[in-house]
Amino acid sequence: MRKMMIIAAILAIGVTGYGQMLTMGTQEARIDGMIDFESAWGTDIGLSIGYGYFVADNLEFGGGLLLENNDEVTAWGIEGFGEYNFDLGIEFVPFAGATIAWGTYDFDKGDNNSAFILGAVGGGKYFIVDNVAVVAQLSLEWASEKIFTKKDYKYTDTNAAIEFGIRCFF
Repeated sequence: MRKMMIIAAILAIGVTGYGQMLTMGTQEARIDGMIDFESAWGTDIGLSIGYGYFVADNLEFGGGLLLENNDEVTAWGIEGFGEYNFDLGIEFVPFAGATIAWGTYDFDKGDNNSAFILGAVGGGKYFIVDNVAVVAQLSLEWASEKIFTKKDYKYTDTNAAIEFGIRCFF
């Protein structure tokens, strides 16, 4: 019995070392991206950089810049986001959030469109050290215009993507 208690204590110490920095007042620098080598218009590259502030424990609000480029469209935008993190007391922290963005899309065929974009995100952060986490997330977006490109050379007002990134907390 004593051995089991010692093992349990060692395991408890080992799993509580990371993911504890998401308290009120914590700041976050983020960079997320995606790459699609087989899009309808060549390689599609997306990048998002941003800053967030935890207004309460596990609740973050922030903003950022968006960039995307492929052989057909060059896009940029600004976004605001909110995110709630579910503290499990281990290195892995799942989260859910929402985004609102405005973007401008310059199509090579001469069209330029601007759109408002609403999004929902969900994913997880895995803390590799106390203040750095790698992130994977599913992003679902709805736009006010048909701005998203699809593999069949058509445009749509909805998009789904898996994005990866890194987050630094201070």
